[in-house]
Amino acid sequence: MFRTVEVPTQPALDYFAVRRSSDHKLAPDPFSRATLRKDVFDILFKRKGPLDDSQIDAVVDNAIRRIERRLPKTRTHLTEEEYRKHKLLLGALPDTVISDAVEAELGDGDGGSFRMAELLYAMAIHGRNDNRPGWSDASAVLAWVHERYPDIHAENQRGHVRAHQWPRLAAPRRLDWRPETVLKRDGRRPVFAIKQLRKGVHAALWGREDADAKALIVAHLVLSDLRGQRIVQSTQISHSVLMHLRRVDDIGYLRWATIVKNISGVGEFANEATDLIYAPSPRLQVTKDWRHWARAK
Repeated sequence: MFRTVEVPTQPALDYFAVRRSSDHKLAPDPFSRATLRKDVFDILFKRKGPLDDSQIDAVVDNAIRRIERRLPKTRTHLTEEEYRKHKLLLGALPDTVISDAVEAELGDGDGGSFRMAELLYAMAIHGRNDNRPGWSDASAVLAWVHERYPDIHAENQRGHVRAHQWPRLAAPRRLDWRPETVLKRDGRRPVFAIKQLRKGVHAALWGREDADAKALIVAHLVLSDLRGQRIVQSTQISHSVLMHLRRVDDIGYLRWATIVKNISGVGEFANEATDLIYAPSPRLQVTKDWRHWARAK
């Protein structure tokens, strides 16, 4: 005589919302593999990043398995109001559980490409300090690097520079002049678009305190650098952004420098962070005028 035993199956992650740690509210869409993959893909600089598509797919799939194993302990309940709006959902996943799983999976990867991928992902997650206690500056980044990779010994490339007093940037004013054309490396000549410039700078400052105002300051200074030029090279814009990001935000600068300087190793990255500490650029203060102008844009 045979006896059957029912074994409860674990619900799919698609039936769980994602709870943001920044404001403890639910993300607009429930958890999905496609969204997680896109987030990882974007954070790792898309096709310019250290991992190829198959490696990213493996990281995402293994991270999902980690999340599923921890689901009984990490899932949270919906509030009554949340349940009334999302009756098909069974609960919520803290976004930190998801990011921890991806970071752990990248950390278990083998080779320098996974080291760099883990660093880039950590920069995106821990580098947020808008509504959470994230990394504040290059010192925090370097502390993480030394803890995670004790074999890395950063070198100061620029010597020691005495700390500068933070200068106050003049009140914002509209710059009506714009370059007409951007000359790309591949020969293309798109029309210069200030919105595209601000979008790119803002991506480097994603999750940073005063990101909108800092992106506006950098865009304003870049336009000042390009004044009088009808055609500008894309490399001119990139290096101008790099110079001015160094004056407003360490994390934003390091994110941008990784692309512009083609940084491919953690040691090289640590050297760049060390230079920010021992040879800082004169910092610009984000004033209430710039914050107000950024909100009005």
